[in-house]
Amino acid sequence: MGINLIDKITPKNDAFQGMVDNDQIVGVEDGFLDEDNMASDSATAFASQRSIKKYVDDNVGGAPEGTAVLSTGEGGGTKFLREDGDGTSSWQTPSGSGDVVGPSSAVDNRIATFDSTTGKLIQDSGTLISAVTANTAKNTNVPTALSVGTVTSTTVSITSDSGADDVTLPAATTDDAGLLTAALFDEIDANTAKATNVSTNLSEGTSTTTTVDVNSSDGTNATLVSASTSRAGLLTKAKWDEIVANTAAKHTQGTDTALGSGAVAADHGTAATDQIVNVCYGTGAAPTASTTTEGSLYIQYTA
Repeated sequence: MGINLIDKITPKNDAFQGMVDNDQIVGVEDGFLDEDNMASDSATAFASQRSIKKYVDDNVGGAPEGTAVLSTGEGGGTKFLREDGDGTSSWQTPSGSGDVVGPSSAVDNRIATFDSTTGKLIQDSGTLISAVTANTAKNTNVPTALSVGTVTSTTVSITSDSGADDVTLPAATTDDAGLLTAALFDEIDANTAKATNVSTNLSEGTSTTTTVDVNSSDGTNATLVSASTSRAGLLTKAKWDEIVANTAAKHTQGTDTALGSGAVAADHGTAATDQIVNVCYGTGAAPTASTTTEGSLYIQYTA
């Protein structure tokens, strides 16, 4: 309702008194209004303190309602309200068109990821959202049961709880580590069964004119071969006979050694029987030369 407060105002000084003209406050054409909803929307009337409080309580308390509108002169286009950092805000036009820049080959329902480090480009990650959902549903940090799969004499397959042979372990070699094969296991087992630090008996085996076998009681036999001008070895039967013959042909002390038939001294004429120089030794006087010898070589021993 409208209230005329001219009769209720008691001017305090001449200045205020001058504001009243013909029972109206100068500049206040519609008087003093007391409206809780401010429905008259007057640009010249005063509002009471009670109507102002009521309007604020009804419309400002809690979350604001309605749609934000641009201030005068900012119409047209899509804008956003920016806090300018100085306690004020202003309507701003976004830079760019707002479209996402990505590949034209993108596949529906795949996850987009940043392309490079600008933060402005995206790319197709190649991963479907459904795949991520399926992985999320899986149990993690669960044990995997392993068991022995196919076994051969040289390999062993290890099978996971999925039922397939996941890996096949190979045999060891001189270069790489690996499994102990069945053959090498048998070899080690046989070596372990052998007696160690035992005596080995040797005996003479087969003999020929040039070789002799040495037999071992628990190992491989050895064959000794004959000596030669370049290596040591056995004395052969032929060499043995030669030594015996040479020993039997030695000169007898105090006698002349006859030459065989046809052996004639080059400087001794034509005697029927030639003799070599008689070699003798003793402690007495030298013997008299024989007419059938070239002479005597006497070696006298003295005390």
